[in-house]
Amino acid sequence: MINQDDIDAIKHGVELVSFMKARGIELHQVGGNYRGLCPFHEDTTPSLTVNPKENLWNCFGCGTGGDVIRFVELIDQVDFTQAVKRLSANHPKPGKPKTAVKEKKKEISVADKKLLARGNRIQKTEDRSQKRPGKKVLSVADKKLLARVVGYYQHSFTEDSRGVDYLRTGGLQPIRRLPTSARALSTAA
Repeated sequence: MINQDDIDAIKHGVELVSFMKARGIELHQVGGNYRGLCPFHEDTTPSLTVNPKENLWNCFGCGTGGDVIRFVELIDQVDFTQAVKRLSANHPKPGKPKTAVKEKKKEISVADKKLLARGNRIQKTEDRSQKRPGKKVLSVADKKLLARVVGYYQHSFTEDSRGVDYLRTGGLQPIRRLPTSARALSTAA
């Protein structure tokens, strides 16, 4: 059974604006509120309003609204209990150990999927030579590819507002620069 204190902690502890932005909803500040396109109906003009002081949202187009729990119910198409469990897992109460924030699944192009898959295979390749047993060896082409992968994530988590907001909802801050030189990548491998 879900404790009312846990429900209240989620409702007031999860910053709705950052949470929605991390879920890919573009919001723009208008006065003290934020406005954007509603994800629950065809929307061409911003009808979704988020009140950060009350931590509530409302769509004047389709009439839906509520708190962060209701938002998760609708966006993930789950019941109240599942929504609370998902939010509890990603946003633990103060005093409880933090669990890793699960990365939301994002649609990426086939080319990006192939690039990331190849990067993963490269990372798993081990050096069979006697000089560096257990160390990974990267060819020049692999180092260039790995630099592109690092660049992709560098952009996603430092320049794309959705990536920055995603990091912040997990209590992380974006770093300024990741190593992209071949030398830095070969020593990191």
